[in-house]
Amino acid sequence: MRNAQIDQSASGDKPRLGLLLAVIQIVAYFAFVTMCSYHPTALKSAFLTTGVPLSFVSGIAVILLGVVLTAIYVVACRRSSER
Repeated sequence: MRNAQIDQSASGDKPRLGLLLAVIQIVAYFAFVTMCSYHPTALKSAFLTTGVPLSFVSGIAVILLGVVLTAIYVVACRRSSER
C-alpha cells in the first residue's frame, strides 16, 4: 500500500514539471517574437564582436532551450520511474 502512494506522488510531479518547463519555453519564445516584432533594429546588431546578428543567436538560443528543457524532463521522468 505504501509503494502505491509513493508511485502516485512521483507521477503527480511529472505533469507539474512538464507544465513548468512548457511555460518557460513559451515565455522564451514569445519574448523572441516580441523582440522581432517591436525591436527589429536591435536584432540586426552584431552579437558582441562576432559579427553574427543577434536575431540568429536569439533564435538558436530558443531552440537550444527547448532541447535542454526536454532533456531535463526526460531525466526527471527516468529518475522518478526508477524509484
